[in-house]
Amino acid sequence: MEFVKHRRDSVAMQPFLDLHEITAGIDLPDSARSLPAYIALRNAVTDHSGLCNDICSFEKEAALGYEHNAVRLIQRDRGSTLQEAVDEAGIQLARIAERVVRAEKELIEEIEAAGISASTRAALERCVQDYRGLVRGDFDYHARAERYTRPDLVEREARDSMSGYFAA
Repeated sequence: MEFVKHRRDSVAMQPFLDLHEITAGIDLPDSARSLPAYIALRNAVTDHSGLCNDICSFEKEAALGYEHNAVRLIQRDRGSTLQEAVDEAGIQLARIAERVVRAEKELIEEIEAAGISASTRAALERCVQDYRGLVRGDFDYHARAERYTRPDLVEREARDSMSGYFAA
């Protein structure tokens, strides 16, 4: 769980979600942002993006000796094969997708219970729709982006020159 929280911050998806809201013209009041299901939705979307990234970048990161990847951590912690670790990460990714769906449903219930105004409700519903699209987009992006499909593009020298900027 500690790694999940760390990954949630390191993947920088939360600021991306904030940026999305600004560019989409969504202006949520603090009362809407503090709804537990809204927070759970954002966390699930972020967790999905981070784990999807780790699954798709494992090969590239393994070639660099990078150990802070969910697949590698599962493999190490469970003493499993690489395939078993990838399979487990896939199961965890499916569970996160279920969290997204559950948070969407709970958010609708919380909106109704809190008596949220029509304009704020519309903004929250837009977030639900757009965040679902981002989760779906994870699959499409990771399947197409060269940074994930071409591990041969990574050069060890490039990592060594950047290593001072990242925690070990």
